[in-house]
Amino acid sequence: MRVLCLGLDGAGKTSIAQSACSDGGASPGEPPEPTSGFNTSTVKFAPNWKLQLWDIGGGASIRQYWTRYITGDEEAIVWVVDSADEARLDESRQGARPVAVLLPPCLAR
Repeated sequence: MRVLCLGLDGAGKTSIAQSACSDGGASPGEPPEPTSGFNTSTVKFAPNWKLQLWDIGGGASIRQYWTRYITGDEEAIVWVVDSADEARLDESRQGARPVAVLLPPCLAR
């Protein structure tokens, strides 16, 4: 199962990906480094489920490439918003528009 994780820089995408891949025993520690490009992680679930999580960088220079990651074989797209950063909510909404236009019909519900 392929899942894309998108959103503005600093929204928490990498933290979510790291949480999903941890065994629950990891301590918070230092905040993650900003993603340059993308990171992939695989989470395995019993009995035979495997989730491939794509954490795509959210910096202004990378956003123009977001739509290239939408290939039609993803099962979900997670849009991450830092709701505490009210000053960037409109920027997040604007960033989501080109992604939403390209969603396959099964994800556009």
